[in-house]
Amino acid sequence: MDALPPMPLLSLSTPDIIDHCKNLADCADGRKTLFIASFPKSGTTWMQAIIYNLLSNGNQEFNHISEYSPFFEIAPTWDFQNRATEGNIKQLYESNHIKLNWRVFNTHLRWEMMPKHPNMRYIYVVRNGKDVALSFFKHLSNQNDADCFQGDLLDFVSKWSNGETPFGNWLHHLQSWVHAYKNQNMDGSILLLRYQDLVADPYSSVLKIIAHLKLDVPP
Repeated sequence: MDALPPMPLLSLSTPDIIDHCKNLADCADGRKTLFIASFPKSGTTWMQAIIYNLLSNGNQEFNHISEYSPFFEIAPTWDFQNRATEGNIKQLYESNHIKLNWRVFNTHLRWEMMPKHPNMRYIYVVRNGKDVALSFFKHLSNQNDADCFQGDLLDFVSKWSNGETPFGNWLHHLQSWVHAYKNQNMDGSILLLRYQDLVADPYSSVLKIIAHLKLDVPP
């Protein structure tokens, strides 16, 4: 696959954070790491909830699902203030990951920007591009920070198609992950799920997730 154009980032991401993410080490204690990956507005939060329920036996002990699957590539997830723990995930997330016995993140990075180790698994959720564009426009238009989009839908679609909005061109993102999915090794570390299939038949999709993560979940 030809090299893709650079991907614009959110204001909460920095080149140092992206580099840190790409070089994330495997868990020293042998726990597995799961990345819930997608282009924004493709069902990420829904997948976070599914994963949490599977790993916690349905416990609902959180204020927000991100407490158990934090946003991988933003600075607030990481501790760079305390010299003793510099570069580690913040204690809240680490404690919750220990409860799950998995390290779980959600991410919108492309495959080329991800860490890769034997104990890391990936679920990539893809949604219809037209639905993604409309939902992402509404999302960015309602932000109150530097990432807030000021134009109308037509202006957004133009910039989104040209890869000028955060996370770049939707098709480039899809190409990155689908290429990796089709060319992965026999270990099958990447599971690709369609948002439409999750809607139409969530039970079958959940069974695929259970098999992918090798979980012991009764019917």
